[in-house]
Amino acid sequence: EEYSLDLVEKLTKKGREARVNNGKDNQSVPILGLDEHPTEACFYVINKGEQKIVKDIFRHYCTYEDLNKTAKYCQKKGYCTKARYTRPKVEKGKKIPPRLVGGKPFDSRSVRALLVSRKIAGFGYFEDDWNQFPTLKDEQGMVRWKYRHGPIVDAELFEKAQNILRKNLKHSHRVYENLRIYFLSGILFDMDGNKLSGQSVKNKNNAYYYNRGKNY
Repeated sequence: EEYSLDLVEKLTKKGREARVNNGKDNQSVPILGLDEHPTEACFYVINKGEQKIVKDIFRHYCTYEDLNKTAKYCQKKGYCTKARYTRPKVEKGKKIPPRLVGGKPFDSRSVRALLVSRKIAGFGYFEDDWNQFPTLKDEQGMVRWKYRHGPIVDAELFEKAQNILRKNLKHSHRVYENLRIYFLSGILFDMDGNKLSGQSVKNKNNAYYYNRGKNY
């Protein structure tokens, strides 16, 4: 159990150092406005054409403050979600070739997902539960680092959209300032010594914890 806990800590710290020191993302899936870096994994380059579309979507939402109206506007303009190919993989001894996903017309849910994306804002964050970056921690114990590709929309426009979403109580959303706190994260383990992390849920009356590796 002790070895397992030490290994988890070492791997987590190493990954966080790579992200903070290099502006690296922990998810290798591009979204509208970003293309995969041609040579480096988990890095992106801004797609100038798609960047204009993203800014237009943000401006429309900030003007009308309605997800459904913005979704209809996107459909009228012919805007679609990011189209990309999945990576090849092997399942049950068989090769699964890349397939095209995304490229669908926007609805209210996909508009909201775009508006709150940290990739759009150009930064990531995590709870520094091992006090690995004491000079970068804020009063809530969170460390925020910038992605190498930078923001797709300017900080003022992004924050304006977040403020509007906060006012609309019908739609919950997760951004850095409104991160839900799971008090047992980092101290709750399963019987095999695996750390459990807080899981976002639709019902705010319940808080769940799950194992990322085994997905339970």
